[in-house]
Amino acid sequence: MQKKRQLKTCIVVVVLMCLLTVSMTFQTICVKTISDNYINSLIVNQIIDLIIDEETDANFQQINQLQNKIKKSDALYQLNRYAFDQSMRNTNKNKIKLDQKELQKFSTSCKKMIKDELNISIKEKQIMNILKQNQFWNKMIHRMKNKLSYFSKIFVFIYSIMQSIFFRIIILLWILLCFFRLYNLNKSGFSLVFSIVLLVKGLIDYMMIGLIEISKSFYIKMLNIPISSISIDSYLIVAMVSLMIGMILFVWHIYKAE
Repeated sequence: MQKKRQLKTCIVVVVLMCLLTVSMTFQTICVKTISDNYINSLIVNQIIDLIIDEETDANFQQINQLQNKIKKSDALYQLNRYAFDQSMRNTNKNKIKLDQKELQKFSTSCKKMIKDELNISIKEKQIMNILKQNQFWNKMIHRMKNKLSYFSKIFVFIYSIMQSIFFRIIILLWILLCFFRLYNLNKSGFSLVFSIVLLVKGLIDYMMIGLIEISKSFYIKMLNIPISSISIDSYLIVAMVSLMIGMILFVWHIYKAE
């Protein structure tokens, strides 16, 4: 009877931990996927055109290096993350209005990168005008609304739940309660049970990563943009950490038992 309770609790805690992982990495996967496949190129190409208009003597290699640096910058990622969140929360509106401070942060960082790489002085206002005039994220919202498929509606609904702080707190409390229950059921073997839970959870994470990779068409339908690859780095890191900690604890438990 006690073993059945342990097994049921283990299954529940693994499911809850997987849900929490999805909740914590869902936004990052979406933002990086959209950024790498769609938004970044639109924004950076406009900025490069602005630099070329300044009649720079920079060669192709220097411009290409700057282009890659801006695309991979944390400033652009943070701007896209903020804009994506606003987009998902305002799909019922015709357009979203981005905070001036968020645009300013990226413009300041971008100006510094251009100065450092090419020694060209571009005004922050010029970069901000590119962001405002082209309305990159509003265009994506418009695309989604014009062809808001069943998949897109599901995507927006899932996003609103997954990004809820209340949802994460509830899941976390359930996980803690499950571990507390497992500890009470088997205090002496808790470390072994804990290691097995982490190992199983890590393996499920890798299975989820595989499913994400082979279901690219599903994401294209949800986001309504062309996607060549899905950015699953954040999910992969969590899966690796779970497996590593689980393996270390499992080996430690066996060594201790000897």
